[in-house]
Amino acid sequence: MIDNSGTVNGTVNGTVKLTKTQEQILKIIKDNPQITQNKIYEISGIPLRTIKRNIDVLKNEEIIKRIGSDKKGYWQIIKK
Repeated sequence: MIDNSGTVNGTVNGTVKLTKTQEQILKIIKDNPQITQNKIYEISGIPLRTIKRNIDVLKNEEIIKRIGSDKKGYWQIIKK
């Protein structure tokens, strides 16, 4: 989870344990909600398939959701 100071915690509401990769993805999304998965790859160097898999996990756990289209939408962090 990302708090107001910009740090990432390993759990969300004490129920979901995030991996380092998921924490890194959340930090990047927090810094730029309009970012695409390809841009996350360019910034982080995390393999694109790994990013997609972890974003699916974050969406399934209702930690993030995509608002709007893939090109013009943005990410919303739901659980803080």
